[in-house]
Amino acid sequence: MDNQMERRWLSLFVENRAGVLARISGLFSGKAYNIHSLTVGETEDPTMSRMTICIDADEKTFEQVKKQLNRSVEVIKVIDYTDTSIRTKEIMFIKVKSLTEKQFFALSELKRHNKMELKNLSTQLHVSTSSLCILLNKLVEKKYVYREEDKRDRRNTFYGITKEGLEVFDEQVMKFVDVIDEKIDKLSMEDKHKLLICMNDIGEIIGKMI
Repeated sequence: MDNQMERRWLSLFVENRAGVLARISGLFSGKAYNIHSLTVGETEDPTMSRMTICIDADEKTFEQVKKQLNRSVEVIKVIDYTDTSIRTKEIMFIKVKSLTEKQFFALSELKRHNKMELKNLSTQLHVSTSSLCILLNKLVEKKYVYREEDKRDRRNTFYGITKEGLEVFDEQVMKFVDVIDEKIDKLSMEDKHKLLICMNDIGEIIGKMI
């Protein structure tokens, strides 16, 4: 068994309820495991959260960590990301720290339209109004979105993006742009040319759809 200390990465899907983060953190501190970083983010399923943990450990200790986590009743799934590429890990952390995919697209639509009725936003995102309500309530709690009653018809509700929502949305976009730029820089001139042609074709197709 390899006793060399290395940086190792885990992603956990856990029950989204009070006290889970404290119990998982306590498991590490109680065993004196060295946590380098720990982030928590919501998933598209409101009953689950995802924790991404980076620890410094040897192979034997790391295997013990995974076994203990798998035995924890709050842990639904444990994924070992140690052997994935560094860039994949960075992208994973970007997503965990900020927004889920559906939250990102909801903010994108609200930024584009400034303010939208629930039913119109539901149509644009192709999700049910009930699911969208849950998603928007979480964004309201985070102060990324505000809720406003229709003064002419109280049965209608408008949603808009806040200053904080704009900031986190723009930050997310910039992080992904940085990742993409770095990837493109490593391409050959021939591959860059092929990519440009593909992007132009995609742009023309999208233009016909609008």
